Amino acid sequence: MEIMLKRATPPDIRPVSSVPTFSAVEKIQLPNGLTVHCIKNNAIDIVRIDFMFGCGIWNQTRSLVASFTADMLQEGTPSLSSKNIAEQLDFYGSWLQLSSGYHNSYLTAYSLSKFTSETLSIVEQIVKNSIFPEVQFEIYRNHRLQEFLLNSKRVQYLANRCFSASVYGSNHPYGKTATEDDFSTIAPQHLRDFYDKYYHAGNCRIIITGKITNEILKEIERKFGSSDWLKASDKEELSFP
Repeated sequence: MEIMLKRATPPDIRPVSSVPTFSAVEKIQLPNGLTVHCIKNNAIDIVRIDFMFGCGIWNQTRSLVASFTADMLQEGTPSLSSKNIAEQLDFYGSWLQLSSGYHNSYLTAYSLSKFTSETLSIVEQIVKNSIFPEVQFEIYRNHRLQEFLLNSKRVQYLANRCFSASVYGSNHPYGKTATEDDFSTIAPQHLRDFYDKYYHAGNCRIIITGKITNEILKEIERKFGSSDWLKASDKEELSFP
């Protein structure tokens, strides 16, 4: 039976009869003070774990450091090369998303529920022991530089830069933008210093959603609830006119 749609006639407007309820959020405090927010959903056999670190462009003292640090987290640890990390994640059907913004940086891990423990073992190495190897740094820096040079020829990109600088001022974190020279002066040690200062339990929150079992929560506590990852936070409360 063919149904003819009357596109010239808008649908009827009706009052909302009911609003679906949101899943309850469970808040857990780990022994080292790190807060874990849990949203359980057993409909699908997948777990998403977000590590949110309170650092971003607002906290960097040198352009590009926040985004370089976040993007290069999975480029190597003392025991795992970037290739090892990629192969292990692929073996378990897991993957990572890395990003940073003005005030926060994120590592998001997706995993099948049954392989969450294995995925967390890899993530633990990354968030606690990233080393930012020189070779991978050069490859990544060149890639970002080429991307920057290409964008610098686009009107929309240039207009956005000028707009932000005009509104906030070129010295404000919201208005300051990277230059070509910034790519030549940034070094792996700048990333390591930023990582050591901000990537620790005292500056982190974990949000976990999906098919969460008690064993997964115990695994998170074992891997991220100890004091060995807790550093004295000397994070300044920065203010810009």
